[in-house]
Amino acid sequence: MTINWYGVINKMVGNCAAYCETNRLGALVVGMSGGLDSAVALALAVKVKKEIKSRCDDRKQPDASPKVIGISLPCYSSEASIRLAVEAMEKAGVRPEITRLDPAYDAMAAIIGDRDKVNAGNIKARLRMITLYDRARKENGMVLSTDNWSELMMGFWTLHGDVGDYGMFQNILKGTEMYEIAKILRDELGCPTQAIIDAKPDDGLGVTDQGDEGQLGASYAVVDKILVDNIRKGFDPANPPSWIGDGTQSTEMKILDRAAKTEYKRRGVVNLTREELGLRPIEKCKVCYGNHTGKFTKDEKGNLVCDNCGKLICTVPL
Repeated sequence: MTINWYGVINKMVGNCAAYCETNRLGALVVGMSGGLDSAVALALAVKVKKEIKSRCDDRKQPDASPKVIGISLPCYSSEASIRLAVEAMEKAGVRPEITRLDPAYDAMAAIIGDRDKVNAGNIKARLRMITLYDRARKENGMVLSTDNWSELMMGFWTLHGDVGDYGMFQNILKGTEMYEIAKILRDELGCPTQAIIDAKPDDGLGVTDQGDEGQLGASYAVVDKILVDNIRKGFDPANPPSWIGDGTQSTEMKILDRAAKTEYKRRGVVNLTREELGLRPIEKCKVCYGNHTGKFTKDEKGNLVCDNCGKLICTVPL
């Protein structure tokens, strides 16, 4: 099946524009790493702004389009990645901003103490998100997510350090689909630049010297093929087969094992239900506020308890 990527981009932009208008957002904030995903997010944000302005013009209303804010957040990052980020912002017509996080990282690292490269990378990612959310709060805006499906399925992201408020391409495959979208945006806006499209993917967190591929154990194209092929055959990371994690060292097994082991990250916060806590569902609750007009029963100690609100009424055994 031939995919109309122009149509996909239009849906990304249209849905985000509607969300911004509904929530009266004043800004779209993007953390610029110098990589493909953040450049695509910035370009899409620029299109969202244009779309909302066009809608306002059609309705003969004042321009309510959000600001587009791009911020490079180097934290012991390469100067090359900073240059790529700045070039992308300039091409997209967004004023480049740079906030260096090296001092903040040093202060946090001194407090935390011993850490390996993964811990260090997580600290950097979370410092970035602190900065982006602070700016979004000041501008009455939201942080755009720069994650894709491949990273999501591999757990290749930092909890509370990568995912923003709105993901236009969270369900887009990095190894193939993201590049199709990037090329269209390059031709239309000049962002991403060709240099970014050609660059080796690297999260810039310094976990390895081999970029994303060194951490994942394969290229994004290979990761996507293995995941898609196995999901079509019934593989479910939430309920992996017994042979996952059996020590087999093939690339395929390593990728599927990582997808299964990082399922907890995709679940998000786990909240116990009222039923699991032995409490009535909210829709069946009645709060008496002292007017205990319901039935009363004794608990195991003989105390009188209101059936409606569960409050202790009398501690004198009847």
